Amino acid sequence: MTTPKSKAAPSTAATLSMDTRSRVATVGQLLIRAAAELQKVPPEELAELEKIVGGPLPAGVRTLLDAALKIDPSLAAPIRMLDKN
Repeated sequence: MTTPKSKAAPSTAATLSMDTRSRVATVGQLLIRAAAELQKVPPEELAELEKIVGGPLPAGVRTLLDAALKIDPSLAAPIRMLDKN
C-alpha cells in the first residue's frame, strides 16, 4: 500500500499541538533508552537477533529517532551521546 503524496508544503513541528509534541518527546526518550540497550548486545547476538526479526533492529530504532528529532530538537544531545558509544 502506498501513501498518496501531498502537493502541500511540508508541515513543521509548530503545526502540531503541544500534547502531540510532548508525546513524541516521550517516545524519543524511550527510543534513546532502547538504542542504548541495543548497543550493549554482543555483536554475534545482534546478528542473530537481526536474522530473527528480519532486519537491522538498531537501524530501525535510529530511523524512528531521526523522525522524533525533527519534532523535538532537545533530543539532539542524547542522540549525540549514543553516537559516541
